[in-house]
Amino acid sequence: MTDEGSSHVTRGSQLFRLGILLLTGSMVTSVAITVGVGSASPAGATASNSQNPAPNYLNWAKTKANYPCYATKSYSCTTPTGYDPLVNGKGSPSAKKTDWAWREYGPGQASVNSFGYHNCTLYVAYRLESEGVPDPGVLGFARDWASKASSKHILVDQTPAQGAIAQWNVAGGGLGHVAYVESVDPGNAGITITEDNFVPSNAKSFPGGYTAEIHIKAGSKVWPANFIHFIKTVPGVKVFSGVEYGFNGASAIALDGPHVWVANTTGDSVTEMNSANGAFIRKVFGGKYFVTPTALAVVGSHLWIVNNGTPHGSQNFSITELNTSNGSRVRTITNANCPSCDLFSPYAMTSDGSNLWVTNEGNSITELNASNGSWVRTITNKSCVQCGIGVPVGIAFAHSQIWITNWPFSGPYSVIVLNASTGGWVKTLSGGSYGFVAPGSMAYDGTHLWVTNDASSGVTEVNTSDGSWVRTISGGSYGFNVNSPCCIAFDGHHLWVANSYGNSTTELNASDGSLVKTLTGDAYGLDFPAGIFYGAAHVWVASGNVVSEIATT
Repeated sequence: MTDEGSSHVTRGSQLFRLGILLLTGSMVTSVAITVGVGSASPAGATASNSQNPAPNYLNWAKTKANYPCYATKSYSCTTPTGYDPLVNGKGSPSAKKTDWAWREYGPGQASVNSFGYHNCTLYVAYRLESEGVPDPGVLGFARDWASKASSKHILVDQTPAQGAIAQWNVAGGGLGHVAYVESVDPGNAGITITEDNFVPSNAKSFPGGYTAEIHIKAGSKVWPANFIHFIKTVPGVKVFSGVEYGFNGASAIALDGPHVWVANTTGDSVTEMNSANGAFIRKVFGGKYFVTPTALAVVGSHLWIVNNGTPHGSQNFSITELNTSNGSRVRTITNANCPSCDLFSPYAMTSDGSNLWVTNEGNSITELNASNGSWVRTITNKSCVQCGIGVPVGIAFAHSQIWITNWPFSGPYSVIVLNASTGGWVKTLSGGSYGFVAPGSMAYDGTHLWVTNDASSGVTEVNTSDGSWVRTISGGSYGFNVNSPCCIAFDGHHLWVANSYGNSTTELNASDGSLVKTLTGDAYGLDFPAGIFYGAAHVWVASGNVVSEIATT
C-alpha cells in the first residue's frame, strides 16, 4: 500500500505550500495544500450591512457613476442579454414563463409599463437561470439576497467579479437593489452593471420601471454593499461554501471514508463534511486544538493535524490528534511534552502506515508512532550528514521510502530519499534532467512519483525503483501558469494538478503524461485552489472559502 503527500514554501511571495498524506485503507490517495498570505479568496467573507444607496437616474451625476446606456422604459439596455423576450412575452414560448426566474420574481412581484414587466430581482434571476444556475429558492427582496444567499452556502463577499450579482441594502423604498456585473475594471477600479428596476405605476419618472447600464468607480457613494457569487453548474461538479461550513483559508483536506476533513488555516479550525453528499457535520475549533492548522493525515480512525502556528508567539509548536468518529481530541504533542520532537514550524506530513513523518522549517524531519504519538526520531543534518536538509517542503511515502522535496541553503533544489524503516539516507536527486525548481507537492501512482515545480511551472516524473528521471511536463497547453502548480493527486489512472494562479486544475494521463483536460471557471469553484486530493471516486479541491467536488468518471 502506498500513500503520498507534499508541500512547498514559495519564497518571496510568502505563500507556504504544504502537503499531506491520507491513509485510507487500500486506496492510493494524495493531498497537497497551500497556506497563503493575501490569498485570492477573502477568508471568512460575510455579507456587509453597508448603507450605500443604489445608483439611479436621480443621483448618478453626483456620484462616481455614468450611464453607457441611459435609463429607458424599454429593454434596449438589456435586450442583448435576451431579457426582453422573457419579460414582455412577445415572441417567446409560453413555457418560458414557467421557469424559476419568472415564477418567483415576475407577475405579482414586478411593476409593469407599456413595454412589459420590470423588477431588479427578475432580471438578475433571469441572467442566473440563463447561465445554468439552479433555483436557489426564493431569496426575497433585494435587500435580503446577500444574507439569504450566504445562509444557503453561496459565497458572498465584497470582491467584484464578472457574472456576480451586485447587491445594495438601501434602495427602492428600503427594499434594496440587485444588478448583474457585466465586467470588472483592471485592479477592481470599477464595474459595469446592467439592471432592471421596479418603479410604482404612479411615479412621476419612469412609471412602471426602467432598465439601464451603469459604470461605477470604486470608492463611489453608490458602490455595492456585497457581491454574490452564484455557481454556474457543471454535471459532475459540486461546490460547497457558506457560513455554516466555516471555511476560512481552507487549504488542507483529508478523507477517512465517510467523512471529509478540511483544515481552515486562517480560521484555526477543522470542518467535517459528509463525503457522500457534502453536508456539513461539525466544525472543531479552539486554541487547545489548532493554531494555524496546515496539514492533515488520516491513519485508521484518527485524524492528525499539523499546527504551523504557536499560541501567543511562543515556540511551542504542536501536532493534534482527533478521533474521527466524534471529533474529540485525543492528544496534542508539543515541544513541552515531547522535547525530542524538536518541532519548529511544522507544516507537511505523511504516513508510512505505522508512523507519521513531519517536516519542520527548522531543517529537520520528525518521526512519530501513529498508534500512541510517541517520538521515534528526529532527522537533522547532524544525524544525517549526507541529507543536506535546507527547508524540507513536501513529503511522501512511496516505494517503501520517504521522499522529501528540499530547498537547500546553497546548491540546487533536490529530492531527498530516506529509508522508511531506519530513517537513513538512501539518495538525493538533483540537477541535470530533473530540473527541480522550487519542488513542492508529490503524488505516487504505484511506480512513479510526480513532483510539482512551482517556480518553473512544470511537473517532473521520477521512477521510484531507481530514482531515474522519466520526463518533465511543462508549457502553456497544460495550463500551468507561472508560479502555479501547487499540488497534485492521483485517482488511479490520471493525475490532477491544481494551479493556484491559473484558478484551474489540469488532468494528465499517468501512463504518458499527456493532457486530458483543464478545468477552469466559476462553475468549478476554483479561486486560487490551494489543496487537492482524490477519494470516494471524486477529486476534492480546497480554495480558501470553497471546497469543490469533481467526479472523475
